[in-house]
Amino acid sequence: MNQRILRNSAKCKRCGDEVVHMMAWCSCRKVGVDGGHEYIRRLGKPEDRIETSKVLGAKA
Repeated sequence: MNQRILRNSAKCKRCGDEVVHMMAWCSCRKVGVDGGHEYIRRLGKPEDRIETSKVLGAKA
């Protein structure tokens, strides 16, 4: 896989916070983001977030 993570982020549907980069949570603690520019990992339920990451490159 040859991808470059430009922005690792997700927006919480409950509190409206946008969480960016490494090991951070929104203020209501329903959505967490981890990985920075190395990998994308989400914490919390998928239905509680909107994916806002930006990734460049082709999938292998």
